[in-house]
Amino acid sequence: MQQELLIVGIDPGITAAYAALTTRGKLVKLKSSKHLTLSSIIAELTSEGRVIAVGTDVKYSPKLVDKFCARLGAKLIAPTEDLKIGFKTRITENFRYNDDHQRDALASAVYAYHELEPVLKKIEFTLKKEGKEHLGHDVNLLVIKGMSINDAIHHLEEKKEEPKPKKRIRSKIRRSTQIIDLNDKLRQENEFLLQELKKMKEKNESLTREIDRTIQQKVEKTLDFKGKKIDDIYHLTTKYKKENDLLQQEIQNLTSLLLSTNDKIVARRIKNLGREELEKVTLKEKMISVDDVSIFSEKSLAALKDKIHIIVCKQKPPQPLLHQPFLFIQAKELALEEKENFVIVEKESLQKAKEKVDILQKVVQEYQQERNVYR
Repeated sequence: MQQELLIVGIDPGITAAYAALTTRGKLVKLKSSKHLTLSSIIAELTSEGRVIAVGTDVKYSPKLVDKFCARLGAKLIAPTEDLKIGFKTRITENFRYNDDHQRDALASAVYAYHELEPVLKKIEFTLKKEGKEHLGHDVNLLVIKGMSINDAIHHLEEKKEEPKPKKRIRSKIRRSTQIIDLNDKLRQENEFLLQELKKMKEKNESLTREIDRTIQQKVEKTLDFKGKKIDDIYHLTTKYKKENDLLQQEIQNLTSLLLSTNDKIVARRIKNLGREELEKVTLKEKMISVDDVSIFSEKSLAALKDKIHIIVCKQKPPQPLLHQPFLFIQAKELALEEKENFVIVEKESLQKAKEKVDILQKVVQEYQQERNVYR
C-alpha cells in the first residue's frame, strides 16, 4: 500500500508544534508539546506517511526545519518575508487548533500547500487527461523533487516495462541503488550546508548593515537632540531677555510715576462692577476707574459704600447706579493716562470735574425742592 504524501509545517521552540496535510489539503495530524525533538517529530510523521515538503512561517528557516528536510529529503518552502499574525490567522480559520504554536505550524503547512497547489492541480489535470490517474502518487513525489510532469510519467512507465532481473543482477542493482541513495543523501547534505553558509553570510551582512544604521541613527538623534536643546535655550534666553527689558521699562515708568505724583492721583482700574472685579478693591482706595459700568453687582457694591467715593467711568452709568452713594465722573471730563491695571488722574482736572458734578447736583436738588413747595 502506498504511503500518504504529506506537506508538513513545523514551529520550533521550547514548545514545538507540527501539522501535516495531504496533497489535497486535508489535515491529518496536528500536535504541540514541550517534549518534541527532531527524532520524535520524524518518527511520528513518517508513521503517518511520506513527507515531500516542509513549510515554515519565517524567511530564514530555523535549523530544526533544515535538519528535518535534510534527513527526509523533503522540499523546503519558506516565504520571502516573515508571515504576519493576521495572515496566519486568516489562512487557518477553517481549521481547529489549541494554541499559537499549533496555529503557526498549521499556517506554515497551509502556506506550503498553497505554494504547491498549482503544480498539484496541473499534475491531476494532466494525468486525468491521459487516463493515468493511477500514477498520481509517484508523479507527485517525483515532480516535487524537481522532475517535470512529462519526464516523471515517462520515467515511471519505463520502469514498469523493465523485465525482472535475476537475483544476482538484482543484488547488484540493489547495491548500486544504495550507493546512488547515499550519494543523493550526501549531495543533499552538501546543498544544505551550502545553503546554511549562504544564510549565515546573509545574516552577517544584514546584521552589519543594521548595526551601521543603528549607530548612524543614534548619532543623528544625539546631534539633533543637542541642536534642539541649544535652540530651546536660545529661544528661552531671548524670551527672558525681552521680558526683562519690559520689566525694566515698567520699573522706570513706575519710578517716574512715583516721582511725579504730587499733582496726580493713581486709581485702580477694573473691568466692571461685578463681584469678581470688586473683590480686587482694598479699603485704602477712595477712587477706582471702571471700563464698563453696565455690568454690576448691587450686593457687592453695597459692601463698597465705606471703601470708595469716586467711580471714574467711560460711559454714563445706568439709572440703578445713580441711586448708589458714589460720585460718578466720566473719563472724558478728566485729564488722565490709562495703564493696564490703573489710571493716573491729574488732581486739578479731578477737582474741576467734582465741582462741576457738585454744581449739577445742587441745581437738581433746588429744582426738586421748588417742585415740592408748589405741590
